Amino acid sequence: MKPKGTLFLRRNFLLTEGLYAAAACCFADSLLHAAILSYILAFLMLFSVPLTALLPLRVPFPVRILVYSVTAGLVYVPAVMSARIMFDPSEVGKAGVFLPLLILCTALSESCTELLVPKKLTSFLLSLFCCMAGVCTAFLILGTLRELLGSGTLLGRTVFPSAPVPLFAAPCGGIILTVMLSAAVCAPFRTEKEAA
Repeated sequence: MKPKGTLFLRRNFLLTEGLYAAAACCFADSLLHAAILSYILAFLMLFSVPLTALLPLRVPFPVRILVYSVTAGLVYVPAVMSARIMFDPSEVGKAGVFLPLLILCTALSESCTELLVPKKLTSFLLSLFCCMAGVCTAFLILGTLRELLGSGTLLGRTVFPSAPVPLFAAPCGGIILTVMLSAAVCAPFRTEKEAA
């Protein structure tokens, strides 16, 4: 069995596999927006992945993908409705196309379907939680850094009198920070592999 830290860091869907990169780079430009993405992604993973885990693996792959997509789509509706209650509805609305993209990435990802391999319930739930927590943590770190460095604020409150690096508020700054964060997370694992 893999150490759980590998699921949290090494198999982080955002930092090592590039899933959700469009949402992270374009919409997670503040801690609030990152929190909205994290909430909806956690909701999707928490409810759609366990439901689709009930589907036998002998079902043909295209059919499984269709079932995963439909299930995630059905879970998406209450996820967004509850997000509009928890957060400012206009801020949730600003996410636009990036929220449905979370469904596609989650449903069509081979990485997420690996979570569905039958195993003990506790191991399954722990794997799911670690993967979900890893991506949500990455979203929140990225959103915090982009807001602090890109606009000099945190949750709308001024931290720096002027933005230290305004580029980080733009999507291209999100790409740069995502790559830097990814390199920081992946570097220790590369040196482990080279040493072995």
